[in-house]
Amino acid sequence: MTNEEIEKLKKKAEKDPRSKLFVPLAEAYKQRDMIDEAIEVLFKGIDDQPEYASARVALGKIYLDKEMLTEARDEFEKVIKLIPDNLLANKRLAYIYREQGEHNMAVEKYQIVLGLSPNDVESVEALESLKSRSQTPVAVDEPGEDGLDDAEKASSEQPEKKKSAEPVVYEIDDEVNGSELGVEIPDKLKPVSEEPVTDELEEYRKTVETHSQTAVETTARPDYDQPKNDKIVISMRTSTMADIFISQGLYDKAMNVYKEMLSSDPENSRLIQRRKELEMLIKLKAKHDRG
Repeated sequence: MTNEEIEKLKKKAEKDPRSKLFVPLAEAYKQRDMIDEAIEVLFKGIDDQPEYASARVALGKIYLDKEMLTEARDEFEKVIKLIPDNLLANKRLAYIYREQGEHNMAVEKYQIVLGLSPNDVESVEALESLKSRSQTPVAVDEPGEDGLDDAEKASSEQPEKKKSAEPVVYEIDDEVNGSELGVEIPDKLKPVSEEPVTDELEEYRKTVETHSQTAVETTARPDYDQPKNDKIVISMRTSTMADIFISQGLYDKAMNVYKEMLSSDPENSRLIQRRKELEMLIKLKAKHDRG
């Protein structure tokens, strides 16, 4: 993008504080290694529109590129609060948690990622690596010089207080459905985890199941007139859904949402403006892809 194009985009973004054009402007700065300018633009835009997930995703990616893991984590966690099934944010958080040594949280996030994208080979390998690391056996103390360890000594000194060893408790790991995540989880018993599955993971798992079911129903019935059957039915004709598609880079799907909404409300000036902004974003991306 030329200096003239950037300046033109900057003026359009500044003209309307509620415009979404500050995100492609920040991307243009980033592509020219003007990182400070990109961050400044995103700060201002997020200050005006704190719930715009795409802006926080863009800022989180910049922080991650600068290896500012704590700052990136904060942004991606805010994205998840806005859009729990945002694939990019969940995957970046899984990486950050792993790098910061919070392996249980990383496992949870990778499971969510695979629930959304079962064929993500990178996440499958990362999850298997974390699980194998957590199953590494603990080293056993070597016996003392006299051939007895501390437990045996205590037992020989106080035979009347000898207690039978408590058995290790096992349970079936049924918290995660392997077929849903696209990975094979052996049907075997394993020691109970010291930390139970959190309420957050369970809620995300339910969200993934609900969204998957909704996607199937939507594909089968494009008129979006599904019967209520105790599941949350997500309307594809909402600005929120368009924002979700934009935050995940699915611009064509977002455009289809706007077109359908405008077909029933053609005079909606806000929708018309959002569609124009998305058209510009698509053009900028196409120009960047062409080099």
